[in-house]
Amino acid sequence: MNRRAFTLIEMLVVIAIIAILAALLLPSLSSANSRGKQVACINDLKQLTVAAQIYTADNDGRLVENPPGGADPNSWAPGNMRLANNATNLTLIKQGKLYPYVSNPGVYHCPADLSHSSGLLHTRSYSMNSWMGSREMETYPYTAYTGGYRTFVRDNELAAAGLQSTDGFLLFARI
Repeated sequence: MNRRAFTLIEMLVVIAIIAILAALLLPSLSSANSRGKQVACINDLKQLTVAAQIYTADNDGRLVENPPGGADPNSWAPGNMRLANNATNLTLIKQGKLYPYVSNPGVYHCPADLSHSSGLLHTRSYSMNSWMGSREMETYPYTAYTGGYRTFVRDNELAAAGLQSTDGFLLFARI
């Protein structure tokens, strides 16, 4: 009986070809993964924007509150992301005014955001524009920073300024 088998050289050539193909595919797979995370982040922003619009409609045109510093429990998402115990505290997101409208905590965190405190990922990757939902930016000590900018607490104020609350990047941005 005459049996033919692969030689060591033939096996090494096949393995080398597979390695070359894998090396050619890995950058494109990495790019697809990165693009997928980008799309997920944009989807999160869209969901937060829709939640803010529904909140405004449910509250007679008032924008969701966003006082500076994050200490106010009536905020869209309370907590100061500069403090480690706030940045990793999921309870703060659940206490936020938008949580009843977007009750999936994952929406508040972009998959591309790897920032962490005390070894834990941050629970929130987005912040709301400081000029929205509060007049506090017009008061001392913030007046030094205002430079004539105006704040908005109602949707009709946005319309009067020629802005639209449907633009998610007007309300929210990645931290």
